Amino acid sequence: IGGIEHAILHLLYSRFWTRVMRDCGLTRIAEPFSRLLTQGMVLNEIWFRKPASGRIVYYNPAEVESQADGEGRRGVLKADGQPVEFGGIGTMSKSRRNGVDPQALVDRYGADTARLFTMFAAPPEQTLEWSDEGVEGAYRFMKRLWKIVHAHVQGGPAAAPDPAALGAAQRGLRRQVHQTLAKVGDDIGRRRTFNTAIAAVMELL
Repeated sequence: IGGIEHAILHLLYSRFWTRVMRDCGLTRIAEPFSRLLTQGMVLNEIWFRKPASGRIVYYNPAEVESQADGEGRRGVLKADGQPVEFGGIGTMSKSRRNGVDPQALVDRYGADTARLFTMFAAPPEQTLEWSDEGVEGAYRFMKRLWKIVHAHVQGGPAAAPDPAALGAAQRGLRRQVHQTLAKVGDDIGRRRTFNTAIAAVMELL
């Protein structure tokens, strides 16, 4: 947790101590892990000003009104309407003030939306570029999914289907449901590719 730069040291410590305990006769295990999955870092826009004093002042992307033109990305600070410089896309950090407050996301959209966006935007081991529009899209999907599941539950228990009585469209939907179940199970359980599992559910919906 915390990116490969952070996690790799924990990996070294745990492998070292496992071998120490093996050499001391406390365990027969030589390797403590069968595989390593380290999540990628979250990236966001970097905005700043460099005043005459020379010390760079960073601003959170939420404080900046940005726009893209033919020459690149430009922005103005919402507080005073004065321009700020775009420093590219970089890892979220306190020093660059380009982090996103998860509590604000939870308060506005709910925890499930925040989780869904981070899992859908990229495979877990790759870097993820933050997108407010992506969060909005995840929220809309969650509402659609909740609505259709709620309607299904309100309809009461469904009767067992008779495959011979199904029409062509119904058979196609039933086949896709089973294909989606198989794919989601494999993507989550074996491949650990949560984004493709979510995409399959979106396609089914």
